[in-house]
Amino acid sequence: MRRLLFLVGAGLLVATFSGPVAAAERTEHCAGLESFSSSAAPSPSLSLDDLDLAAGERIRIEFTPWDVPASAWLALTHTGTGVFEFVAGSAPGPLEVTVPATGRYDLDFHADALVLLTVTCDAAPDTDTDTDGDGILDAVDLCADTVLPDVFPKYDAKRYKADTAGELTARKSPTYTLADTGGCSATQIINAMNLGSGHLKYGLSRSALEQWIASVGS
Repeated sequence: MRRLLFLVGAGLLVATFSGPVAAAERTEHCAGLESFSSSAAPSPSLSLDDLDLAAGERIRIEFTPWDVPASAWLALTHTGTGVFEFVAGSAPGPLEVTVPATGRYDLDFHADALVLLTVTCDAAPDTDTDTDGDGILDAVDLCADTVLPDVFPKYDAKRYKADTAGELTARKSPTYTLADTGGCSATQIINAMNLGSGHLKYGLSRSALEQWIASVGS
């Protein structure tokens, strides 16, 4: 566990580490939070970019009002795909988010008043599970609760959909699998990319699918 303390508000941000962490407690990924350095902050917000995090690691932000009641939100965004986890609440917190899949993330926090923050990153549990049963372990699964097969009301065979085996196929196009898409079905990709009603009616286009696959690997 690594704890970081911040005082955020108009023109002020102070970072204080809560003391040394034993080598056995350090992890390759939670160490991304340890690289934070203090700087001036014109608003009660905190942004940490390019954090290497592992699936199942839990980030917790406790925030206490400095002088007036405060509400806040926390967002954790995968830098490649844009898939994000979002939570909101009021002081005293905490806000807590679990990393959905191993990768690089941006962490953003914002409160509507001056607050004292404590940021904690807990290591992921040592387990290999596939919660949604799609054949992709949770550690690398970007999309929870995957339902197979994809169903589109006016499916166009030239577009992609996932079958019960987790293969994404389209006529005269390469076949991809959920392993290529980070555990996401065509429907989940359409929703994550905000592709709109046409895709939800006819299926996922090849260009959009290959853009998604490239972002997963970034």
